[in-house]
Amino acid sequence: MPDILSTADTTVRAGAFNRPIKIQKPVTSGSPDAMGGKPRAFMDYISTMAHIGPWKGAEKFIGQQAYSGMFTKFLIRYRPTNTIDATMQIVYKSRIFNIRSVRLPEEANTTIEILAEEQQAKGSP
Repeated sequence: MPDILSTADTTVRAGAFNRPIKIQKPVTSGSPDAMGGKPRAFMDYISTMAHIGPWKGAEKFIGQQAYSGMFTKFLIRYRPTNTIDATMQIVYKSRIFNIRSVRLPEEANTTIEILAEEQQAKGSP
């Protein structure tokens, strides 16, 4: 991913934000299931434009099975009225990403950097 946000200058040109995304927050609904947990669903929280780029890939072994994961970096404009945290997810086209971390580059309050891991098939970690 080209460095569109240098450490010397925390401004980003508007054309860099060229992908529509939705950030969704979890909501619990319904009555508890047989195990006592509540079903978890997501509702749209923020719709915005983002700059998207790959960050890193990883492979992990769980139960003697290999699972690969891809981390993606999302860059959006700063929003003082919305709180984004690691319980939320990002929807881009038909892909779903679990948010892993959120930070403000250089504490400049111009952009928000979100690192997220793409969800794999149902049942995968």
